[in-house]
Amino acid sequence: MFFRSTVLLRLVVLAGFLVALVGIVVAAFEVVDYFLEPDKTVPGYTSLAVLLLVLAGFIIVSVGVVGLYVGRIFEQVKDRPLFLIDAEAEGPGPGSEALATSHRSHSAAAGPVQQ
Repeated sequence: MFFRSTVLLRLVVLAGFLVALVGIVVAAFEVVDYFLEPDKTVPGYTSLAVLLLVLAGFIIVSVGVVGLYVGRIFEQVKDRPLFLIDAEAEGPGPGSEALATSHRSHSAAAGPVQQ
């Protein structure tokens, strides 16, 4: 299920956004905590934790987006038809004779096809 579609890649991008969001929430919490109780903060902890979470989140999102692009390229190069015909029309429609004549005259003017 996951290996034949881009569902897993979308989940990775979502996880990256969640990690970055956690980093932003921790940053907000630590800023508020610093002003409420400045004596209890450990020097360097806040900046290290916030940077680690936010940057890791953005890296995960970036890798997930690249993976989504690669997944779409993979889907397009599988040699599948772009369109599937559900039903065929009941005989030639109006103007099909003119279209066929026009098509024959263009291919005749181009000369014989060489392979």
